[in-house]
Amino acid sequence: MDFWINEEHVVVQRKDEDEESMRRLGESGYYQVQAESLGALFRDLRSRFGRCESKVYIDRKDGTTRAIGWVFRRQTTSREAYLEGDPHICQQWVTVLKVAPRTVYEYAEV
Repeated sequence: MDFWINEEHVVVQRKDEDEESMRRLGESGYYQVQAESLGALFRDLRSRFGRCESKVYIDRKDGTTRAIGWVFRRQTTSREAYLEGDPHICQQWVTVLKVAPRTVYEYAEV
């Protein structure tokens, strides 16, 4: 099966034992991946990004929510290239589409 995923990269900084702050580094943009199933995609992402700590949700117009992805969390090592310095906690917010993304434009009348 084909899926399209977007990864948002977030660095978590601990202020103290009970408080954390997050800094968003950027996102990948949607790209196509292949997996046998949604479960197989999840297992592949978990092996790359660490444990799953939550799902990503969107709000619907009727007031309910819908799960559209996962939040993965792991401790990085100091030799990982995209951030230098001490090891830190990194989250990947991954959203999943089952069809190719499309852009809808709503033009202003001029």
